Amino acid sequence: MLDRRSFILLLSSAGLGTLLAPFLPQASSIIDQSDPLAMRGWTEVMTRVDLEDLVRRYTTLDPVTETMIHPDRLRGRCPFCHTNWDSLLVYCDENLYLCEGCGTDGCVIDFYARIEGVSYREATSCLRALLNAEVISERPVRHAR
Repeated sequence: MLDRRSFILLLSSAGLGTLLAPFLPQASSIIDQSDPLAMRGWTEVMTRVDLEDLVRRYTTLDPVTETMIHPDRLRGRCPFCHTNWDSLLVYCDENLYLCEGCGTDGCVIDFYARIEGVSYREATSCLRALLNAEVISERPVRHAR
């Protein structure tokens, strides 16, 4: 049996959009999946906003040095639980995060909604606006290994 995070990672590696939306409770409850504009906005944020760049606006991130098996993982202090150790992991390939201290996890929209104290819908709109205004970076194209 896969846990929620593993399941999301599995789905995200296969592609985002309508496939992933039903499995993220926040997204499926507020996004009208029959509305192509709403789905396009959500998909645009999920695929184009670089979580690494967004998280770096709130905390310092360093490469995970324990292993070179996963070079696309970054570690830093969690801005949610304020642990005194680097408990936040950012998975750059999947554009997901996980805090080993408080257990918060999610995608770029979850992170922005939680850190700014806004709803999931507002976070999606704000990230889209920031992306279009080129205030935040687009995800770099990552090639499969």
